[in-house]
Amino acid sequence: PGAGRREQSRAKATSAGLAARPRPQSARAQEKARQSPHAQRERRHRVLTKGHPAMVDSIAGAITVKSLDLYYVIAADAQIPVSDGHGFGLYFHDCRFIGGYRMTLAGLAPVVLASTAQKGYAALFELTNPDLRSNKDRLIPKDELGIRWERILDAGQTCVREVLTIQNLGHEAHDFPVTLQFGAGFEDIFNVRGLVEQNLGRAERPVWRDGRLHFAYHGADRLRRTATIAFSPRPDATHKTVAEFRIDVPAGATRTIAVTIALEEQPEDAEARQLAQRPATTLDGVAGKLRTNSEEWLEQHTKLDSDSPLLNSIMERSLRDVATLRSELGSREYFAAGVPWFVALFGRDSLIVALEMLAFQPEIAAQTLRLLASYQGSRTDRWREEQPGKILHELRVGELARAGDIPHARFYGTVDATPLFLLLLGRHAAWTGDLDLFRELQAPVEKALDWIAKAGDDHGEGYLKYRSSSTEGLANQGWKDSGDAIVRADGGLARPPIALVEVQGYVFAAKQAIADLYERSGEAGRARQLRHEADTLRRRFNRDFWCEEQGIFALALEARSRPVAVVSSNPGHALWCGIADRDKGRRSVARLM
Repeated sequence: PGAGRREQSRAKATSAGLAARPRPQSARAQEKARQSPHAQRERRHRVLTKGHPAMVDSIAGAITVKSLDLYYVIAADAQIPVSDGHGFGLYFHDCRFIGGYRMTLAGLAPVVLASTAQKGYAALFELTNPDLRSNKDRLIPKDELGIRWERILDAGQTCVREVLTIQNLGHEAHDFPVTLQFGAGFEDIFNVRGLVEQNLGRAERPVWRDGRLHFAYHGADRLRRTATIAFSPRPDATHKTVAEFRIDVPAGATRTIAVTIALEEQPEDAEARQLAQRPATTLDGVAGKLRTNSEEWLEQHTKLDSDSPLLNSIMERSLRDVATLRSELGSREYFAAGVPWFVALFGRDSLIVALEMLAFQPEIAAQTLRLLASYQGSRTDRWREEQPGKILHELRVGELARAGDIPHARFYGTVDATPLFLLLLGRHAAWTGDLDLFRELQAPVEKALDWIAKAGDDHGEGYLKYRSSSTEGLANQGWKDSGDAIVRADGGLARPPIALVEVQGYVFAAKQAIADLYERSGEAGRARQLRHEADTLRRRFNRDFWCEEQGIFALALEARSRPVAVVSSNPGHALWCGIADRDKGRRSVARLM
């Protein structure tokens, strides 16, 4: 009844020529709406099913540094906002340990002059001051202070080491307070992305002990996560999560503040021990060690040397950027998909980067293949979209995954990782000339081929297709995995099962590559069988996917094998895979270009 009266009142206002405005919601009402079951389901649907990367403020312009599994996303102003709704922070193992970090000079934020993260594992900010009032209420003119903020990730010790150097560029001594404020929420990466708004576990109250600030969190996955922040010199005053330093710097002199943020995670029932005690070392010492490790990694690569300094510089910087994506799982390295949302083992992304790096560093390809083979599907699990022989899509180690709230402790919801696994193995042998890895992984190879032949082609039409079986799986399971990525020319969404154009190219190239390995291993009969399957797929593909009117291959075949006849970049993958007939390939190139 109340709703009916409100509608009548709104109708009267509109008929009188007044714009009907909804009453603004109170903060409490907005919070209640955000926490409603419908809102929570919608958030999960957008992030897990529709592939929405994040529902937080943009992090464009962020300064990002990473060392193995430890990474730091810093705002362009050198700060991490002490507020909600952003993606900046210090992350480790799918958890944002530090979600707020603000530095002020006499209550005001410094001004950024320049910043760089060229080394990948370190960030450098050059700052200065706005107009300030000193402790004695005298004016400190803007640009009077030179401030250098160095931050280095020490993944071996799971900590960040920072040095804040303040130089008085003026002709008079200055005294003023510097405050450092911290916030630690221990949010799972999916919480940060907007999946849920509250942690599953319990946070302890922050405490100061022996001049150090301690944060701790007890996760629903029975891991205790801690962040301990140490300072040198000790703060002159502390309050809640704020450290205050009273800086007195003569003309031309400098003062430094060193900060170490040490992270830890261990099982709740682990034997109690002193946490976060890191070996004392200088920033230069850590930087030197990391620089040596970085140079050693680059030294292992194939060298490209040309008479173009620009090309040489581009190649060196590109390799350093790729090196930043290196991560570890157990004792094996792989390339993560991207910072910050996708620092994890991703079947497709990790395989493609390893494929593109074969000419420079084939060893990570071998480690990636062994790692993915160890997680190859062994049973049917609809929630995780696992099937025997299937290569996984995403592996997460955060609280939500470990606690079973989301299927991503081992999630298999992708259609392309399995053929790419086979393709990378074949290309690895072609680049190295070594069949040992193929012999080692021959059982996983046969399981992957069996999955492609049976589970991946559930209607026996000869194409590898996808249809999500999980209530929390991605609706689209190729590299374009957003919910509205696969659309018809009329704007409608393609209906599953969907056979993507590029995936058929991957299958063709994979079977050709594995056939070569079998032939080199003396199994000519198996090689002939795989080549026959590849040739059959190629003929069928060029018949069914070609769109004569558009002059390019269809984006996909949807339900009932109807072409999704739109122009897209996806057919470009079919070109490098070699599945396209020569004339159709040339016309596709012309259409794409």
